Amino acid sequence: VNSALVTLSRGDPETQYVVCKNIHAILVIFPNLICNSLDSFYVRFTDPPYVKLEKLRLLLKLVTPSTACQILKELEEYSSEVDLVFAEEVVKGIATVALKIESVAPSCVELLLRIVGRRPELLPQVITSCKNIVRKYPEQLVLETLIIEHGADAVAEEDAKVSLIWMLGEFCDFITDGKPIITRFIDELMSHEQPVQMAILSAVIKMFLRDPVGMERTLNIVLDTLTTQSNDPDLRDRAYAYWRLLSKGVGVAK
Repeated sequence: VNSALVTLSRGDPETQYVVCKNIHAILVIFPNLICNSLDSFYVRFTDPPYVKLEKLRLLLKLVTPSTACQILKELEEYSSEVDLVFAEEVVKGIATVALKIESVAPSCVELLLRIVGRRPELLPQVITSCKNIVRKYPEQLVLETLIIEHGADAVAEEDAKVSLIWMLGEFCDFITDGKPIITRFIDELMSHEQPVQMAILSAVIKMFLRDPVGMERTLNIVLDTLTTQSNDPDLRDRAYAYWRLLSKGVGVAK
């Protein structure tokens, strides 16, 4: 079966696509079936986009402690692809490798920093991937490096802003310029998307609990704005809930 799949993987794009899709099902029962034939499923420059994406998904499924470094080298090459959609999927894939194999997590973070250094347009995906990694491995936090080199204002996509703000709140003790950055988001609070507003509210609460004196004014601005100007009932209700909870004292809220 292995040799037959390898042979078919060298066929026309349609055949390659069908082979990759079926291998996903086969791997459920035989997870090590093609581990020794990884190179037969590497992405080629001439592959059409739909084949590239399917091969990428297949490689990510085949990640093991013994293949992780090999696959990471491939992903670094793929990150130079002109196709931005594919490059974005590669960045997400690097985070997937880190989450699956703890030993290569530092290498994955270093790779993400190199990629965004070469391709600043991938900053939103890199920030989101870094957030996914630090949720499991907090010691891999590199947000401050990203902010220093690229600036928080360069983050325009909704998911990336949510990820950035989440890290600002979760790791506020370790990010030097966290307060000025979150303040810039607060200055335009009502112009942001609802998920971003929710992220700002949660981050400010976390920062307040760590520094009640320094963050009290900022928190009051956020709560007052959301409870009086927001038309979103979930957001408004959460702001009221936080306000009532905090009125009982910081110790109770913690």
